[in-house]
Amino acid sequence: MIQRVQDDLASLVGGDIYLIPRQNLHVSVIELSHRHTVSQLYSVISEIGSSCIQDILDLVSSLDRKPALIEPRLSFDKMGVALSYLPSDTDSYTYHHLRSDMHSLALDSGIKGLDICYTAPSAHVTLGKFIGNKFFEKPEARQAFVKLIKDLDEELKSGDHGWVVGGTQGLEMQLGYLKFGREHEKADMIGRM
Repeated sequence: MIQRVQDDLASLVGGDIYLIPRQNLHVSVIELSHRHTVSQLYSVISEIGSSCIQDILDLVSSLDRKPALIEPRLSFDKMGVALSYLPSDTDSYTYHHLRSDMHSLALDSGIKGLDICYTAPSAHVTLGKFIGNKFFEKPEARQAFVKLIKDLDEELKSGDHGWVVGGTQGLEMQLGYLKFGREHEKADMIGRM
């Protein structure tokens, strides 16, 4: 489904959009520190401790029923296009609970260097970043773009495109500059499923 959306975006927008490669697509469940040097990030991780980080990553594996994300819809701003999800309203323990519990575990570490970016509940996958705006200079191009987003959202409504957090692979910690994500195999630490 994501490949189809990316293909449609590329066909319309052309070279003004950079599509995130499939292996780099990701949802940031919690961000402990952002926009810092790699040495600062290592300092934060060292201070928290690898066992605490592993506990945070393993939290989803301890759940009887892992939280589901449902009803994806496309959203965009001047930076790019994302697929945003809602937490399932049929789960007693939702994605919001998971994020809150992971946040609490991080704060319980006592570290003062936490600089958490995504404190508001969010579940989105960035599909592409705009790297130019030539396409959008014409009103008819902007109209075509909005129509494409609306059409794709209608298709998304008609299908079951949800997924379960931690259902197919463990959560991972990625350390460093991750604006466009990084492959699962390159994770610094991986939690249990």
